[in-house]
Parts: sequence; C-alpha cells; structure tokens
Amino acid sequence: MSDDDLALLEQAPATRHPKGSRETWSAEIVDVAEFVEWTNTQFDARHYFRNNKIHMPAINAIARQQKSLMKIPGVRAVSKRSS
Repeated sequence: MSDDDLALLEQAPATRHPKGSRETWSAEIVDVAEFVEWTNTQFDARHYFRNNKIHMPAINAIARQQKSLMKIPGVRAVSKRSS
C-alpha cells in the first residue's frame, strides 16, 4: 500500500454506529392510488395483494433488499435504527 493510499484511508470519514445498534428497513405506503395504479402496469402484481388488501410483508421484503434505492410509486423506504 502506498503513502497516497494510506492518506486516502486516513481522510475517509468513519461511519460509526453505537455498539449493538441495528438498521431495519421497511416500506410505508404514502399514496395508495398511485401504488394501485403502478401495480396495474406490472406483469405479476398478485404478490402485492392478499385478499384484496395490500400485502405489506411482500413490499417490506423489497424495502429490505433495495433499501434507499427502492422506487415503487406511492411507497417509500423507511430506515429505523434500534439500539
């Protein structure tokens, strides 16, 4: 490792989380109409509904996988940190 590499490492901000903290991602429906309209354009929208209700476990799974990159109209990914 060169001196330049070491200098870059020293300058990189350290992200510290409290010991034992955990980040949990979930989804929150912010616009039901927009979400339903989007699901109508999807090939296999049955995963998003159970008994004619929005199936949040499926949407939460997407939020956990994609985190802040999740792009579902009418839905936002929410991050919570617990200690």
